[in-house]
Formats: sequence, C-alpha cells, structure tokens
Amino acid sequence: MRLLALLLLAACCVSSQSTEDSKVNATESTTAADGVDLGDRFGHRGPSRRPGSSSQHRPGGGGSYHGGSGEHYGGSSGGGSYHGGSHESQKRSPLNLEYGWKKMDFAFQSDSERRNAVRSGTYNYTKIIPLDVDIWEKAGRKKVFVTMPTDDGVPATLATVSFEGDPHAPLMAPYPDWSWHRHGDCRSISSVFRVAVDEYDRLWVMDRGDDKKCLPKLMTFDLNTDRLLSKYEFSPSVLLNRSNLITPVVDVRDNGRNTFVYIADVIGGLIVYDHQSKSAWRVNHPLTLPEPAFSTHTIAGSTFYLPDGVFGLALGPLECGGQRGQGGQHGQGGGSYSHGHGHGHGARCDQDRTLYFHALASRTENHVKTSVLRNRDNFPRGQNRASSSFKSFDHTRPSQSAAQAMSEQGVLFSGLLPDLALMCWNSEQPYAGWNLEVVAKDPETLQFTSGVKVRNGKLWVMSCRYQRFITGTMNWNEVNYRVQSARVADLIRGTKCDPKTNNIGSARLR
Repeated sequence: MRLLALLLLAACCVSSQSTEDSKVNATESTTAADGVDLGDRFGHRGPSRRPGSSSQHRPGGGGSYHGGSGEHYGGSSGGGSYHGGSHESQKRSPLNLEYGWKKMDFAFQSDSERRNAVRSGTYNYTKIIPLDVDIWEKAGRKKVFVTMPTDDGVPATLATVSFEGDPHAPLMAPYPDWSWHRHGDCRSISSVFRVAVDEYDRLWVMDRGDDKKCLPKLMTFDLNTDRLLSKYEFSPSVLLNRSNLITPVVDVRDNGRNTFVYIADVIGGLIVYDHQSKSAWRVNHPLTLPEPAFSTHTIAGSTFYLPDGVFGLALGPLECGGQRGQGGQHGQGGGSYSHGHGHGHGARCDQDRTLYFHALASRTENHVKTSVLRNRDNFPRGQNRASSSFKSFDHTRPSQSAAQAMSEQGVLFSGLLPDLALMCWNSEQPYAGWNLEVVAKDPETLQFTSGVKVRNGKLWVMSCRYQRFITGTMNWNEVNYRVQSARVADLIRGTKCDPKTNNIGSARLR
C-alpha cells in the first residue's frame, strides 16, 4: 500500500510558534502552480481508462448552466458551458457558518506538550487538512467529528470539536483520546478520511491503515461511552496493491440486528462489509474508475491533476413495492440510513434501496441496488457476475463532485467543485439538467466541499480549499477550513428538489 496520498512536504520541522509563522509567510509568497500533476506524488494515479465504458457513461455537449434565482443545469447531457445569470454575482450561500479555521490546532494536555510537539515535528499545522465532518446529538449532548488524514505533523487523525479556545475556531480534541493516536502502532487509529454516525449511537471509523505494516480496518465506537465496540481488519484478498478505503456508508437493517457498510476504494472499486458475519468482499466495476478526461481539476484559479476513482457515496431510502418506506431519523452520505416499517399502499417492503456513487474524476452519477451488493455470490474472487446491475444515469453533472449525501426524503446533495456550489436533485425525478438545481453558491466558502452529511434533517458541509493545500498556495492568514450547515427543508423550499413542489411518483433512475 502506498504512502498517504494527500499532503505536501511543505514546511520542515519547527521549534517555536515564531518559527511556524516565518514558514507560513514563506508559504504565502508562493504562487499557484498551473496544471500541477499530483498523481504520482500523492499515490492517486489510477487506471488510464475506464474499461468497458461507453458514450453512455461520458458527458456530452450542448448543456449549459443558468445562474440567478432558480439556477438549474440544462442540456440533454447535463454538461456543456457555464453561463452566469444576471443575479449570479449577488447570489450567496444560504449555509450558516458553524466553525471556521485559518489553521488546525489541538487541545494538547499542556503548553509544554504543545511546544514539544512543534519542536519534534509531531505537530505542524501546514501538514493538516480536515476532510470530513459528522455530528452526534442526544439528550443535550453533542459531538462534532472532524477527520484529518495522517502525515508527519498531524498529531491526531480523528478529533472532536473541543469547545476550547475561540468558539468560532475551537481546538481539536483527539477521539477517543490521545492514546488512540500513536503513529506506527497498528492497534491505534492510523489514518482516517471519513466517518459515519448511525442511528444506534455508533461511530464507524474507516481507518485506511498505512503503507508500512498496518492494514485498513473498520472500527466501531459507542458514542455514549466512547468505548470500542468492534474492529474488523480487511484481508489483503479484498485489496489491490494501492487500495485506499476512504468513504463508508452504513446500512442498518432489522432493527439493528444486521448492518452492512459500503466503502469506496478510491483507486476504483467498492468493499462490502457484513457486520453480522464479520466478513467482507470486493466489488469491481468500470463505473468506479476515474475518467482521464476529467482528471484535471480547476478550482478558484488553482489547477491540479488528480485521477481519483469512486469517491462520493449516498444511500437512498428504503423501497417498498416500488414505493418508499419510512426511513429513520438520520439522513446519510458517508453516513447511515435506517429501515423503518415502511409504507406505500400497504406494500410489503422488499428491504432494498439504492446506492448512488461517482468517481471524483468524472461527471457521471451511477447507481446499483444494495440487494446486488449484499449478495456475496455475485462477486466471487474479484469477478462481477452482476455487472449489468450497475448503471449510469443518461445525463451528467456539469462538473466534478467529491462528497455527497441524501436526505430522508431522497434528496441528493452534491458539491460541484469547479462551480464552487452545492446542488440538489430529488431522486423521484429523472436525473437530468432541468432537475439539478443549485441551492448554495459562494466563491469563498465553498472551495472544495470534501465532506457532506445529512443528520436529523440538517445538512452539514466541510469545505477545505484542498486545491490550495496540494498546490502549496495556502494563505494561513485567511479562513481556510469551514463547517457550515442548513436545514434541508429551508435549502430546498420552492426548488425543484422540494417534494411539495414536484410531481412525486414519476419515473425514477432514468
């Protein structure tokens, strides 16, 4: 397995805060790199083509983006050129800022420990980038989780907002505590890209491991006690040479008796984990691979090359005889969604739902039924006997997307990276330009939406200026990392994503 693929070797070890600041000033004076190729340096280089892909899986031309109120994506293939409407420059994000950091800092146990960490290089804020956010609330208790993939200079890869220091930019408290973050100790938490909170008060931590000796593992913590409930280490038989497991979504069934976790391997592929049987299998398909045509990204003036495969996952609501059942209280997307008892004209729930997925280097959204994924016999020894069950929508997004999430009502939220925007789609409607609508757009606060979750009817978004981080052009005097939120009902009210304003029941999955 390769060395962690995210972080630049930016600043050398520092011995004091003033030394840190001098390094920062040097970093700020650098200019944006044009067309930076990060594939080899960060270990993201995937296959050069998508085997078996056809024109159906690639965006076509002719589409356009229309700005202004009621922004939507038109065109038969959803792609095409970008056109700003008359009100676009005034349109700002309706998301509320929860937290904003110029740089990430930690709640060390003492000032001397912090100084020692800086001196030894264990803590170097220029090496830290937060990628994901998730939240747990119960009976007045609240935990906000932030992930920061490990590199030299990252003291803890998983933390909670500590509510110490500046309330708008609080310190990070390692989760569950400092003892779980010992570099090189495979019993610890090695490196985490994303996590998922489920409705049974469990935190699912997808630890990607390291490149030396620690295999990737899936850990589950009881959020009431912060105690470890389970740990599953993935066998090399389900991994490829450069596997990088980054995004989990949790499918809780039968009142918690059965749980499946679907995991994105960013080099191309899915892993299915059966919690009851403590087993896992690999799912390969061309739709999980990157598309070379979309491996170059330009975000807020920074251009870089990143050919990542399957990245964003979202789990749809329970389906009952062709109708939707009642979900649990959680939305998901890198998260969970519970099975309710269902409804829909008295139909018996067939216990199925849809997994939506896309590669980072792509504009295509894809889908597959979870009943296909949960049947291990479909995937013997790396084969895919159900390949025809994996489908792409006929229409595409206007640009690349990273994280995504789906609400309890089946509304998908996806970040549009080059457009610095967040779009929605009501999954009861065809996936097409006229049904894809921008609900938030901001050139400052929505630079690289790396984490998107829906929890208890509320959307949470992490934006991290990843494009500046990996091109070495961060300005540490500006707010770089943000956690923002909004009520889903408020975001979609009056839009084409609002079930109240749409003709529910039209053909889906077109």
